[in-house]
Amino acid sequence: MRQPLITFLLCCAAMSAMSACAEQTQAPAEILRDGDPLAAMVDGSPIYASDVRRAAASEGLIAQGERLPPGSPVFERTLDALVDQRLLMEDAVRSELDRDPEALRRLSVARERILGNLRVERMLAEEVTDEKLRALYEAQNRIAATGPERRIRQIVVADEASAVAVTQQLEAGEDFADVATALSMGEGAERGGDMGWTTRGALPPELRGPVFALADGARTAFIKTADGLVMTQVTDRRSPDGVSNFEDVREDLARFRTFQAVEELMTGLRKDAEIVRGDNLPAPDPKPEPTIETTE
Repeated sequence: MRQPLITFLLCCAAMSAMSACAEQTQAPAEILRDGDPLAAMVDGSPIYASDVRRAAASEGLIAQGERLPPGSPVFERTLDALVDQRLLMEDAVRSELDRDPEALRRLSVARERILGNLRVERMLAEEVTDEKLRALYEAQNRIAATGPERRIRQIVVADEASAVAVTQQLEAGEDFADVATALSMGEGAERGGDMGWTTRGALPPELRGPVFALADGARTAFIKTADGLVMTQVTDRRSPDGVSNFEDVREDLARFRTFQAVEELMTGLRKDAEIVRGDNLPAPDPKPEPTIETTE
């Protein structure tokens, strides 16, 4: 007897719930996906090969973008789990659980997460391309040609009180990157203050001497600049003895550009949004439970 894949089903529930609710009431002909082979039909509701690949990748069974041939053990096990998930969903709808307030709350949360993830995925597909990575590679090579480099992290604060608080945390043994993420108001805070590689000439004049005098792992005191009070830590150093091959550094460039692009997106969204927190929150107005339309 095939063993139930309950753990897998629970992990997939949020991902498949929204699409399953819609799919179970539609004729297959209305939602066929061009170029996406059918993997199974469950009571007239389709499961596609791309659904199987996506579920397998989300479970870490294959790498993102890796081929998953139909008939392979991983494909068949994952498809079994998706069939079971579809059957459970249909049974839940027959039991009218799709109208249960707790189900509606969970579906609303799942919808928010799925749409947010999809927004980031689409953005990264445009921003982390070979063309843009090569442009970043060429820019870094031009910088490298201008002299020795330091890889740095920075914490930027607005006033002396904040600088004292940061210094106390670091002297107590807290990690520089963790403190930067929590307290820095500067670029790169979400990357632990990582600013990548820099040359002496690329730094503000007041930082050049102190930063390039540091040993690896050491940090400056807070120094006043046009951007605020800045503490800098050197994490690595290199000299322009040669240029790395693009393929050798492609993964690092992609990782850096991914963090950078997400930070740029979120900075823009936060700037344009009205966000109220803490004691400034108004008294909540009673609102109806969220509803998700289903087709009878």
